[in-house]
Amino acid sequence: MPNPRRDVKKQHERCVVLDFLQWFEAHRRLAFSVVAEPDPPEAIIQSGNVFRWVEVVDAFWSTGWARDQYSYATPGERHTPIGPGPYVAPDATFCASFVAVLANKLKKKSYSSYVAKYGPGFLIVNIDYPLFSSTTLDAITQSCLANPPEQDAGCFAEVFLRIREFSGYRIQPFALRAK
Repeated sequence: MPNPRRDVKKQHERCVVLDFLQWFEAHRRLAFSVVAEPDPPEAIIQSGNVFRWVEVVDAFWSTGWARDQYSYATPGERHTPIGPGPYVAPDATFCASFVAVLANKLKKKSYSSYVAKYGPGFLIVNIDYPLFSSTTLDAITQSCLANPPEQDAGCFAEVFLRIREFSGYRIQPFALRAK
């Protein structure tokens, strides 16, 4: 039986990967195309003889916000709104969510077969937080610099953020450690 939520998630991840590839071509001058979607990872990408892979993860403001977003977007599913609040310390809530999501992806060793075949991949963290600002970015950056993930399996060459803006989305590299 088809799972509508899985279909929505797959379409979303595909859009994130395509946004990333457009950014990569514009900023790194290397055009990749998707050659496979094994899930996980979301995509195997190729440029000439160079292959890499891409994993996508969503960092939601909270579990309530994630439920709101997915229930709204999934056909046939009853929308479960987050509710009227009040919401105390939303940036702190998001920061904790972001750090947990990132740490969970970085420690996974299940990507090792892709690393062996294609080298370290790209991790794209899609930011799903309606109050995201430069202050929030500073908070997640400082949190990761102050407490770098303890368990990093070394599967990712780089981490990128996909941030919603008024005109669409912005991709930017994210440093896990001080340079």
